Amino acid sequence: MDYFKQQQILACTSSQLLQHLGVKMKELRVNANITQRELAEKTGIAEMTVTNMERGKNISLSTFLIILRALNEMDAIYKLCFEPLPDDPLLIWEMQRKKIKNKRLRVRK
Repeated sequence: MDYFKQQQILACTSSQLLQHLGVKMKELRVNANITQRELAEKTGIAEMTVTNMERGKNISLSTFLIILRALNEMDAIYKLCFEPLPDDPLLIWEMQRKKIKNKRLRVRK
Protein backbone atom coordinates (compact mmCIF):
# COMPACT_ATOMS: atom_id res chain seq x y z
CA MET A 1 0.00 0.00 0.00
CA ASP A 2 1.41 3.35 -0.91
CA TYR A 3 1.95 6.09 1.65
CA PHE A 4 -0.95 8.26 0.42
CA LYS A 5 -3.50 5.44 0.74
CA GLN A 6 -2.19 4.56 4.17
CA GLN A 7 -2.58 8.15 5.33
CA GLN A 8 -6.16 8.25 3.99
CA ILE A 9 -7.04 5.14 5.96
CA LEU A 10 -5.39 6.43 9.12
CA ALA A 11 -7.35 9.68 8.83
CA CYS A 12 -10.71 7.86 8.68
CA THR A 13 -12.85 7.22 11.70
CA SER A 14 -14.14 3.71 12.35
CA SER A 15 -17.57 4.86 11.24
CA GLN A 16 -16.17 6.14 7.95
CA LEU A 17 -14.33 2.88 7.35
CA LEU A 18 -17.52 0.90 8.03
CA GLN A 19 -19.36 3.11 5.52
CA HIS A 20 -16.66 2.47 2.92
CA LEU A 21 -16.72 -1.29 3.59
CA GLY A 22 -20.51 -1.27 3.25
CA VAL A 23 -20.30 0.38 -0.16
CA LYS A 24 -17.63 -2.09 -1.29
CA MET A 25 -19.62 -5.08 -0.04
CA LYS A 26 -22.69 -3.85 -1.90
CA GLU A 27 -20.60 -3.51 -5.07
CA LEU A 28 -19.40 -7.10 -4.65
CA ARG A 29 -22.95 -8.35 -4.16
CA VAL A 30 -24.34 -6.44 -7.14
CA ASN A 31 -21.42 -7.57 -9.35
CA ALA A 32 -22.25 -11.15 -8.34
CA ASN A 33 -25.84 -10.45 -9.46
CA ILE A 34 -27.27 -11.45 -6.06
CA THR A 35 -30.07 -9.64 -4.25
CA GLN A 36 -29.89 -8.91 -0.55
CA ARG A 37 -32.59 -11.51 0.05
CA GLU A 38 -30.69 -14.15 -1.95
CA LEU A 39 -27.49 -13.41 -0.06
CA ALA A 40 -29.33 -13.67 3.25
CA GLU A 41 -30.85 -17.01 2.26
CA LYS A 42 -27.51 -18.31 0.97
CA THR A 43 -25.72 -17.40 4.19
CA GLY A 44 -28.47 -18.05 6.72
CA ILE A 45 -28.28 -14.54 8.12
CA ALA A 46 -31.11 -12.03 8.35
CA GLU A 47 -31.76 -9.82 5.32
CA MET A 48 -31.70 -6.82 7.67
CA THR A 49 -28.12 -7.75 8.63
CA VAL A 50 -27.10 -7.58 4.97
CA THR A 51 -28.87 -4.23 4.66
CA ASN A 52 -27.19 -2.90 7.80
CA MET A 53 -23.77 -4.03 6.60
CA GLU A 54 -24.23 -2.25 3.28
CA ARG A 55 -25.29 0.89 5.13
CA GLY A 56 -22.08 0.85 7.15
CA LYS A 57 -23.57 -0.42 10.38
CA ASN A 58 -21.51 -2.54 12.71
CA ILE A 59 -21.84 -6.31 12.19
CA SER A 60 -19.89 -9.15 13.75
CA LEU A 61 -16.63 -10.24 12.21
CA SER A 62 -17.94 -13.80 11.81
CA THR A 63 -20.96 -12.49 9.86
CA PHE A 64 -18.63 -10.43 7.68
CA LEU A 65 -16.57 -13.55 6.94
CA ILE A 66 -19.70 -15.57 6.13
CA ILE A 67 -20.76 -12.93 3.62
CA LEU A 68 -17.29 -12.71 2.05
CA ARG A 69 -17.24 -16.48 1.68
CA ALA A 70 -20.70 -16.51 0.06
CA LEU A 71 -19.53 -13.86 -2.42
CA ASN A 72 -16.35 -15.83 -3.18
CA GLU A 73 -14.21 -12.94 -1.96
CA MET A 74 -12.05 -14.63 0.66
CA ASP A 75 -8.95 -13.43 -1.19
CA ALA A 76 -9.47 -10.12 0.64
CA ILE A 77 -8.92 -11.95 3.93
CA TYR A 78 -5.90 -13.73 2.52
CA LYS A 79 -4.35 -10.37 1.66
CA LEU A 80 -5.12 -9.07 5.14
CA CYS A 81 -3.72 -12.08 6.97
CA PHE A 82 -0.89 -13.27 4.77
CA GLU A 83 0.42 -10.32 2.77
CA PRO A 84 4.18 -9.94 3.20
CA LEU A 85 5.62 -7.21 5.35
CA PRO A 86 6.05 -3.79 3.78
CA ASP A 87 9.37 -2.83 2.22
CA ASP A 88 9.49 0.46 4.07
CA PRO A 89 11.96 0.10 7.00
CA LEU A 90 10.12 2.77 8.98
CA LEU A 91 6.85 0.82 8.76
CA ILE A 92 8.60 -2.40 9.77
CA TRP A 93 10.21 -0.64 12.72
CA GLU A 94 6.83 0.80 13.78
CA MET A 95 5.18 -2.64 13.58
CA GLN A 96 7.96 -4.18 15.67
CA ARG A 97 7.78 -1.35 18.21
CA LYS A 98 4.04 -1.90 18.65
CA LYS A 99 4.58 -5.64 19.03
CA ILE A 100 7.18 -5.09 21.76
CA LYS A 101 5.00 -2.48 23.43
CA ASN A 102 2.05 -4.91 23.60
CA LYS A 103 4.17 -7.80 24.84
CA ARG A 104 3.08 -9.03 28.23
CA LEU A 105 5.61 -8.38 30.94
CA ARG A 106 5.91 -10.53 34.04
CA VAL A 107 7.62 -10.05 37.34
CA ARG A 108 9.91 -12.92 38.23
CA LYS A 109 11.05 -13.59 41.76
